Amino acid sequence: YSFCTLLEHAAFPIMQERRSPQPPGLQKAVRERLEAEVFSAPNPDVKQLGCVLVCDDWSLSIIECVYKVNDLTRHGVPLVESLSSSRQFLSRNPVIYLCQCTPKNIATVVNDWTPSSEKGWSHRPYAEAHVFFTSKVNTGHLKALQEAKLLTSHLRSLKSLNLEFLALEPHMFNLQIPRDLSCFFSKAKNANQEIITRIAHQIVDVTLTMGDTVSIRHQKGGKCAASNQLAAAINSIQAERTGQATPPASSVPLLVLDRSIDCVGPLLHELTYQAMLADCPPSNGTVKIKFDSSVPTRATATLAKDTPHGKDSSLRFDEDNEIWCRMRHTHIADNGNILNEELNDLISSSKALNIRKKDASEVTTAQMSAAIQETPLVTAQIRSYKAHIELHRELMNFMTRFGLDTACDLEQTLATHEAADGTKIDKDSIKKQMDAYMNSTEPTHTYTNKLRLLLVYIISQEPVSSDRQTNWIQGLNLTRSTGGASWERDALITTPRLINNLSQLDVTTEKKKWYQAKTKKKKKGKSEASAYDWSRYISPLKTTVEHLVTGSLSEAECPHILQEEPSQEGSTSTAGRKSLRQRDGAPRSQWGASLRNADAKSTSSSGAPTSFPSALPWSLSKCKNRVYVFVIGGITFAESRAIAEVISDKEVEVIIGSTSLGSYRNFLTNLSEL
Repeated sequence: YSFCTLLEHAAFPIMQERRSPQPPGLQKAVRERLEAEVFSAPNPDVKQLGCVLVCDDWSLSIIECVYKVNDLTRHGVPLVESLSSSRQFLSRNPVIYLCQCTPKNIATVVNDWTPSSEKGWSHRPYAEAHVFFTSKVNTGHLKALQEAKLLTSHLRSLKSLNLEFLALEPHMFNLQIPRDLSCFFSKAKNANQEIITRIAHQIVDVTLTMGDTVSIRHQKGGKCAASNQLAAAINSIQAERTGQATPPASSVPLLVLDRSIDCVGPLLHELTYQAMLADCPPSNGTVKIKFDSSVPTRATATLAKDTPHGKDSSLRFDEDNEIWCRMRHTHIADNGNILNEELNDLISSSKALNIRKKDASEVTTAQMSAAIQETPLVTAQIRSYKAHIELHRELMNFMTRFGLDTACDLEQTLATHEAADGTKIDKDSIKKQMDAYMNSTEPTHTYTNKLRLLLVYIISQEPVSSDRQTNWIQGLNLTRSTGGASWERDALITTPRLINNLSQLDVTTEKKKWYQAKTKKKKKGKSEASAYDWSRYISPLKTTVEHLVTGSLSEAECPHILQEEPSQEGSTSTAGRKSLRQRDGAPRSQWGASLRNADAKSTSSSGAPTSFPSALPWSLSKCKNRVYVFVIGGITFAESRAIAEVISDKEVEVIIGSTSLGSYRNFLTNLSEL
């Protein structure tokens, strides 16, 4: 084992060469732009000595989304440094500055090239300078660069890349805007036009990076007019940057939505692998996981005492981890079986492992050589499988320890208006179940589970009496949270504020028409307690995107930005100033439907939905077209998985973006600040 470990570290560059091909889509487009415009800029004569890449925090996140350290080394960049930290200057090497165009960053670049006896260089800090701004350049900020004579004499490149987004996954980008709900849904003020304009520039950066011009549609109605304002700003900026007043016939659709399309989804427990790790990351067992703050779809797993010397080892979960890419959208009910099957297949097919079963006299030199070459890769794969299996075990223990089966079943019943077997539910029965759960002192009925259930009920069911609502809120204090977020401190104060702030997201607390779901027959062969019953809620975002890609999205609800009056011909729903969730006469199952109401093809013969793909068809050759979707107010990991299902089912490339990506904790924190 020690020999295998040494081989693994010695052959690390070889393993990097064997990694899977980079996924197509947005990440590949960003890589190609950086390679063509940034890394090819230095003079070949000085580049062979190695370039120094100096980034601010935002630009470093852009790089981390699409590159690893060894990738940059192959592009002649052996050293990456932070713009804000002290650095050692290398007068024989070229420097590439990659940063946002801000006064602070420009001042730091100028200071690098200002002579000083304390800096350790006499005539120049670097051989030549190449300055690339990820954001739009303000000409006023460039005056300081022009006045730095030493810098201008060595300046070989000065360019604005317009690359202001994070390509988190091949089909997803993020803008990392903190407190995004407060920016657009706050009672105190309307959306800041400066923020709207900045986001519009960032979205146009994405579409132009992909080589597309877009025809823009937006969500109509509701208290928040940000989707309409943002759509208009995108249209104006696209016309300015492309020189085309109207989109050409070859343009692709871009749909702008806001968080009011679905307030239930962020509160529900999502039982897919990536979402559960983000929702309840293990921190006590033999393996711990921590998600990156700058790239929220990536994580680092730490395995306790995993080396021959008893030290901890770490493992990155990113686009280079094939197991992570295959497993992140799988349902937790399938996750363990798939991992065990794949690990057994690896062990049975490995030359390095099977050679030990043979007699020494039967092993040829060629077989031994092949086994030695394979050993580092197999060792790394087994370690990766070990980490994933341990994480799966921790997640299953978490579900048992905190009684997620009861909470998930009740919240799915509230959201879909039907029981697990598809039968209609009685509103009085639901209230009794809520009474029992909210007033329970069981340790498994935690503060956060109770709060999430209460808000799901307020959003999806008819109003309850003030006495009963107060009783439920008091039940929260029976299991007081020890968390540090504002909404976890005092239920009697914070919970009414959360409920009141829901109105800013177009959630009405007025009397709603009670909708009874049709009775569904239970599918044969399905167990009484199937884990899929806890994941039967269909995201309204997924339904809307499916309508968009099939051309059936209502013009009345999501009009084109250039169309003055929506066409009523062929429209399947009424126009009005209500959100997608509250359209006139529409039962709630249309915006929070059950998987049972989906097309029959979404369920396998065993009764399990096939909408949790273990692998996605990333090949662009399979994609018939491309659409863009942007959600103001953030998206969840569950919605990211839902978009992956649309890509898999419809064979269309859907690129989804948002102002943020987070869990229920982010949603509740932002909601409490409205």
